[in-house]
Amino acid sequence: MKRVILVATREFIVTVSNKAFVLGLLFMPAMIALIALIAPRVFNMQNFKVEGEIRIIDPTGIVASELRSTLAARKDVALRAEEARRAIEKAPAAVRNIAGSVPDKALQTALGPVPNITLVEHPAAADIQQEKAWLTN
Repeated sequence: MKRVILVATREFIVTVSNKAFVLGLLFMPAMIALIALIAPRVFNMQNFKVEGEIRIIDPTGIVASELRSTLAARKDVALRAEEARRAIEKAPAAVRNIAGSVPDKALQTALGPVPNITLVEHPAAADIQQEKAWLTN
């Protein structure tokens, strides 16, 4: 039994004193620290803005109308939040103190920034392959 303990102790010391083991032991915490420092800057969602255009060829007309109304509803939410902010600004001081900016912040946090999306509708008879060509340019 004593020999087993001596062999195990020797193997442990050889493994722990190996350069690769020491480097591996230090490498992982260094990587975690590096990711903890870089990740908030890379994944900063506060300055995230959705901008662009949606091109649609809809022979039925159903998708285009639904998409148009959805994009308009998203803009309506932003307009309502702006109207609420203006109303709170015009309210007496006591009401402003009670209301604060909590509804505005909660709405903006829940919905995020309002996307700046334009809808470009193409005729139903348009050539799909030709319309897709702008994606590869």
